[in-house]
Amino acid sequence: MKHGGRWRYGCLPSGPGQALRLKRAILVIDRLRVVRHVAFPVLDIPQAVEDSPKAVRSLTR
Repeated sequence: MKHGGRWRYGCLPSGPGQALRLKRAILVIDRLRVVRHVAFPVLDIPQAVEDSPKAVRSLTR
């Protein structure tokens, strides 16, 4: 949904004249609000949820 000139809630236009569709992504963000890892598109939700903690552990080493 477009709000105040910015897209929010993970909605991205699919193309010209098409309806908005929800796109799944997983972001790992540190305390300073820096994106450290992105999983996109998320096709297998259980696998993506399992992989996210692995990404966090690899960043803390």
